[in-house]
Amino acid sequence: MDSFVRSLSVNPQPTVLLFAVRRDVHSLGLRDGSSSLSALPARHAVFTPGLAHIQRWQHGNSYLLTTDDDILENEGQLLINGAPEFELPNFQQIDPADLHYILISNFSQIFALPYLINERNFHGKIFATAPTVQLARDVFQDMSAYLTTYSTSLKAEKWKVKEVNQMLPPVLQSTRLHLWKSLCSMEAFETALKRIEIINFRQTVPLENSLVITAYSSGFAMGSCNWSIQSPEEKICYLADSSTLSTHVSPIDYDDIKNADVMIVSALNMDPARTLNDSLDKISKTVLDTVKDGGNVLIPFSRVDLLIDLLEYLYLYMDQLPTNIPINVVSSSARSMLFLSQVFSEWLTKDYRDKAYLPEEPFIHGEMLRNSRLQIYPSVDGKFSESFKSPCIVFCSHYSLRFGPGVHLMSQWKSSQKNSVIFTDPEFHFEEVLAPYRPFAMRVSYCPMDTRLTPSQLSKVIAMTEPKSLVIHDRYLTPFDLSQDPAEQIVRCHSSTKILPYRENVDIPIPVRYRWIDTIAGTAFLASIPMSEVAPSNGDSGKDENKAPPTIEPGKVLVGRIYGNLRALDNQYIIEPPTGITKAPLEPAHKFPPLSFSRPDAWKLARYLKREGFTDVLHEGGNGDTTDTGSAKLVSIEAGFTITITDGRTEVTTANPTRELRTKLKRVLEMVRLPEEPVVVGVQLENPNVFDVLPAPEGFMDVEQPGGSGKDLAGEMKALK
Repeated sequence: MDSFVRSLSVNPQPTVLLFAVRRDVHSLGLRDGSSSLSALPARHAVFTPGLAHIQRWQHGNSYLLTTDDDILENEGQLLINGAPEFELPNFQQIDPADLHYILISNFSQIFALPYLINERNFHGKIFATAPTVQLARDVFQDMSAYLTTYSTSLKAEKWKVKEVNQMLPPVLQSTRLHLWKSLCSMEAFETALKRIEIINFRQTVPLENSLVITAYSSGFAMGSCNWSIQSPEEKICYLADSSTLSTHVSPIDYDDIKNADVMIVSALNMDPARTLNDSLDKISKTVLDTVKDGGNVLIPFSRVDLLIDLLEYLYLYMDQLPTNIPINVVSSSARSMLFLSQVFSEWLTKDYRDKAYLPEEPFIHGEMLRNSRLQIYPSVDGKFSESFKSPCIVFCSHYSLRFGPGVHLMSQWKSSQKNSVIFTDPEFHFEEVLAPYRPFAMRVSYCPMDTRLTPSQLSKVIAMTEPKSLVIHDRYLTPFDLSQDPAEQIVRCHSSTKILPYRENVDIPIPVRYRWIDTIAGTAFLASIPMSEVAPSNGDSGKDENKAPPTIEPGKVLVGRIYGNLRALDNQYIIEPPTGITKAPLEPAHKFPPLSFSRPDAWKLARYLKREGFTDVLHEGGNGDTTDTGSAKLVSIEAGFTITITDGRTEVTTANPTRELRTKLKRVLEMVRLPEEPVVVGVQLENPNVFDVLPAPEGFMDVEQPGGSGKDLAGEMKALK
């Protein structure tokens, strides 16, 4: 299968997609999963005494008691007593050496990058915009700084042991425990960032095999982008996290994703009933009611673009707030993140971009900082503690409340019903986030601010852009919440658009056409190639090796073989004379490097597999001959692989894809593929420097062989032309 899409994630969001075009494998983002809400918040006894009530889980099974303090319990909710961990994509399904390119669409897709390229054999290229890289650096630095300073050094591992895990409640049972990893170091993350090549919107970047990639604004976050992958024949677009809302970031670019042959979609808003305006109204009401009652407001965040929008929105209600109510942002990277909007002003919408060149603040938070209505602190200790005033409004990280300054503030404020906590991120359900903090008296507001496209909005985008094929997760094709309107939860498109649903670890073939590539060759080299005119009448199609090449005249149809070197340079393919060969060889063409391959001989493949040590290989179905139009299957139970051979396709599936197994199978397949003779048909045009290369018609080998049948090929040549 040369062109396909494969998802490495169970959940459609976040998701990691592998995308192959003509055997060049690309990764569309490397977003890690959410941090585990089953983990106990990272804490320090000095700062979070409110969590000291959580007790060790009491269980009747004596074997489980040997897990020491790995598992704690709070009001029926089990929690893992260890450092927070993150679920990675299933990288074991791919060999990084086969991955040619990684396309990063926004900052949230970078965090899994170190686990792929720093520890494994990755030699490809990575592309992202400058704001995307800087935002990822700031967010990661904020997480790393807190975990390094306050997090416990305890690593809970015993609960992951299979025998122990099977006896735990379903909430802690998982078949993907091997994918959970602790946060890497800041040094490892910086090493990964240095591998990224920075690109701009609408900048075209040439790749191998005549492919060109271009990034276009997705409207989701500063520097976030969708991708166009084009060849001379087809156009493939990837729609990542995208938004049609009018915010401060550059709006989504529709024009350049129109009329795609294939559109790949991921990461939609899964709760379309909750609109952004409803959430903003609820946030403003909660803030006003809380501070008027003398309480504090806690708003965990992680996306700086939403923080900027919230500050802009709250500014509209400043006249309703007492002037002495402080608004604080507590994060080690908050100052850098807020000022990114001024450093990268060219990535903003036009109104904000124009303000950046005027002697005034383009954003309200700049004016609020200058007037001391907004204060920024790196942590909860130090100046924040010294200058703390109540009531107040505090934005802090992390939105999971498993690490970051929010852990301390939540444990301090939870006992007062005057205080409020507002959850704005749609990734986590607030009930799960609050599990370690029960019992609590503070008010809770769930106001998700998901700016991504809803299924109904995507349907409108599809109608506007008119892709021929749509590759989308199957979960978006059926209602996912029966309590809401089904029409708002399903992606719909015109009947002319073919829908190709994908799911985890299933290769979905995509309709990519194959055509002959344009080549460049010198006139002198082409004139030296032994060519024969295709004549419909005399039947004399034999070749006289001593006869000089025929005179090339405009419109004349000639046929022959090309022996030479094909050089690829800057997406141009140049045919050059073979090194050290001045005359077309008389030896069979398969002695020279072939340009194409036929499907492998199944019987021969089985023999080579047994030579490599796969002695239990069984051959099922088909007679194994390369001319057989049926299929053949080779199975090794011990090694756990199956090779299926059909016309035009050789598929290898493995149960345990180790690097050693991949290397052996790749070596065997390269050994048994049978070369086809590189045969072409040439047509000389009026311009002596132009030579069209066409596929050889059926029966061409009869013309080439001495004493052949001399078939009439003139009609076939005209049909090809």
